[in-house]
Amino acid sequence: MLEHSEKSIQYFMDHKNSYLEQLNQYIRIPSVSADSKYKAQVHDTADWLVNYLRSLGMDRAEAIETKLSPIVYAEYLKAGEDKPTVLIYGHYDVQPPDPLAQWHSAPFEPTLQDGFTLSHKGNNVTQKAGRALRWRASP
Repeated sequence: MLEHSEKSIQYFMDHKNSYLEQLNQYIRIPSVSADSKYKAQVHDTADWLVNYLRSLGMDRAEAIETKLSPIVYAEYLKAGEDKPTVLIYGHYDVQPPDPLAQWHSAPFEPTLQDGFTLSHKGNNVTQKAGRALRWRASP
């Protein structure tokens, strides 16, 4: 078990810069669903996720329109009939950034600290990106 963990950590470290760039692209989109002035950006975020999921090799990835925000749906069907089904469920919208005066940095700009850790100041990183993309960072 430890060997797999070590391989996963090494894989992540080998691809860290690529993952951070993808994460930065994602969290820079202000996907505030509670404010109608961000409606286009919420759709942009859904489109970004669809393209990202397709880049991972999903057999099907699409944004499904609803009365509110689009639902992002993807399937990977090549694992085999004897394999379990896995559901990853989460949200991709974030809280409104107001009041802006209380931010130490721009709310939709990630801040890299110590060359590795993203601060939680950028676009609710743990809320949006942490849940939606963290499962991707291992082989």
